[in-house]
Amino acid sequence: MKKVWMFLLSVPVIVSCSVNKEKDGVRVGKWRYQTKKDRAEGALIKGRYDKMGNEKGIWLYYDGHKRVRKEVYHKDYCINYLFYENGNISEFGLSKQRTDDKMIVWDKKGKWFLFDEQGTLVKIISY
Repeated sequence: MKKVWMFLLSVPVIVSCSVNKEKDGVRVGKWRYQTKKDRAEGALIKGRYDKMGNEKGIWLYYDGHKRVRKEVYHKDYCINYLFYENGNISEFGLSKQRTDDKMIVWDKKGKWFLFDEQGTLVKIISY
């Protein structure tokens, strides 16, 4: 009986953890993209789509085992972080969403902060 309960409790967890789902041709839920050239060391992108197919929450980009980018999505803007190979932030700033010929485009907006590899602020650019 104990084994039956464990099985029944694990089924919803397995079903709810699926990735790369589409509903009516729209990407929804957790997604994971990985290059085919070398799955062990290739580029990896992890994130989540809302029910309308828009990015939401935190998206992480890796090249091998190193994080190269982080995007934090909100309704119509995104906070972007780019990283050096040593893990320090190279730049960060906001981007805003707009629609151009039925395509969603993200433009840099406001102040963007650029850093050297040691983490020292070297420049601020306004968009």
